[in-house]
Amino acid sequence: MEEFFTGMEGTCKGIRKEATYLSWCMRGCATITDVLNMSQLERGLIAELANDNMEVTKKTQLNYF
Repeated sequence: MEEFFTGMEGTCKGIRKEATYLSWCMRGCATITDVLNMSQLERGLIAELANDNMEVTKKTQLNYF
């Protein structure tokens, strides 16, 4: 039972970390609460978009703050 709760704690931490990252990428257009209220599919789509944009930024050497 302890392993189950430890696993759930890790899952929750991962979701919160992803929400924080996505909120930061959205530059205030979506708060952490907004992101946490999204479905897993919606968060995944936004994460994919953020990662794609990061790759474009790296290739073009534009500033990304």
